[in-house]
Amino acid sequence: MLLAGMLSVGLAMQETGVTTLLAHNVLESLAFLGPQGILAGLFIITCLFAQVMPTAAVAVLMAPIAMITASDLGLSPYALAMVVAIGSSSSFLSPVGHPVNLLVMGIGGYRFTDYTKVGLPLVILFGLIAVFVVPVFWAIHP
Repeated sequence: MLLAGMLSVGLAMQETGVTTLLAHNVLESLAFLGPQGILAGLFIITCLFAQVMPTAAVAVLMAPIAMITASDLGLSPYALAMVVAIGSSSSFLSPVGHPVNLLVMGIGGYRFTDYTKVGLPLVILFGLIAVFVVPVFWAIHP
């Protein structure tokens, strides 16, 4: 039900122009940092959303923003789509981002801060992969 609801929210965001607004105001403001800055910004925004929303819903919401940014700045949509995929899969900082995190929290006796302690190095690693390794396999410029 949640994923179906997020699909309609993603479609509504596209139809109303919210995705275009976000792409122009947030990501294109990072254009002065170059392609790696845009990849980093996209990863950070997607990763932050993934901490509080289901990962599939984050991918549905962020993919149109990545495509508009790629189109406007002349970047490869494949590279930006991969950054969205990696960022939306990086729900390591909180137990809320993924159902499995919540399942093991109670049984394992984990606290919220335990996820942050272990998850922060993983998020940094995934961020470095998204910014520096993705362009090796998916060229930033088409």
